[in-house]
Amino acid sequence: MVQERWLDTSNNSVSETLSEKALRSMGNVELMLQQTMDQEALYLDGIRKGKSVEPRVRGALKVVFYGLGGSGIVGLLVEYMFSDFAEVPLLSYRSASLPKWVWRDSFLVLVSYSGNTFEVIECAKKAVERGVVPCVVCSGGSLERLAIEKNLPMVKVRGGLTPRMAVPEMLGAVCSLLEASNAVRNATKLLENALPALRETNTYYSPRSDPPTNTAKLAAIHLHSHLPVVVCSSPLYPVALRLKNQLNENAKTPCIVVEAPEAMHNTLEALPFTPQDRYLILRWAGEDVGLAFQMDYLKSLLSDKMLEQRFGGSIIEASLSALAWSDYTSIYLAALRKVDPVPVQNISRFRGELDKLMR
Repeated sequence: MVQERWLDTSNNSVSETLSEKALRSMGNVELMLQQTMDQEALYLDGIRKGKSVEPRVRGALKVVFYGLGGSGIVGLLVEYMFSDFAEVPLLSYRSASLPKWVWRDSFLVLVSYSGNTFEVIECAKKAVERGVVPCVVCSGGSLERLAIEKNLPMVKVRGGLTPRMAVPEMLGAVCSLLEASNAVRNATKLLENALPALRETNTYYSPRSDPPTNTAKLAAIHLHSHLPVVVCSSPLYPVALRLKNQLNENAKTPCIVVEAPEAMHNTLEALPFTPQDRYLILRWAGEDVGLAFQMDYLKSLLSDKMLEQRFGGSIIEASLSALAWSDYTSIYLAALRKVDPVPVQNISRFRGELDKLMR
């Protein structure tokens, strides 16, 4: 069992590496953990900054979010968290270009933390050509300059964060925009009401807490030296994707996402994948009877290789808690693997090559 690996006195290296003292001495690991613990303040800052911007769209037939990477996950999270409260469809788009059906009847929200995401900049230009007036969320860069030049509504979030850790502030800003556009009434109140769940999350999963209470540390131990597979119920799919991305970037490890109920029609036949797999099963207390049965079935199939984590409350509360838990897990795994969670050398190298191509 994972817990036994922690409690085994002959395996001091694991418990020592994940002790609060050790984690606080690890430079960028400590930085990323602090940014995770500060998420509540970031959400509130985003809400405040978003309320200072007035969208120019009223009566839109749909809301479209466009972004990639950490910025792209913002739209997907909002789509899943707020669709049941929305007056119009919320659609997240993360392809290579702006779809043709995005027209003047759309409220387009462009999200790029750096403001230099090539695809988002091109999307902004095409939108303006079509007569669409998008709202921009960024910290600066070419997107900020374009927004100023074209007089586009813009929420400027703080710079200096690790880009993927800026998700809470950008999500808070987007909630304010949704509320101002009448797409989701009381969006900011819904988000604010869910924030106390983060305090409980920090109590249980921050560096000062140890297993068995700290299941984020247990999850990192569970995944260490194995191939991570995240199995989720569909309401938590954006969180599972976020966890995969954080494991990729922070812990420099591959990860696979399996989503029920879709997986029951294909992926199920191939499970378990390999002897190296280790499974994290993400559950929401609000799963309906059918979905809960499917998740229980997957759990029984993977029983000797899985660790289950459940999140309670509303889907908004569960998503916020699960996001923070996922961030903690990925950073603890980075510590165990002795890798720096901040640099993303392969991604930076690719962006440099792309910049050369587009000059």
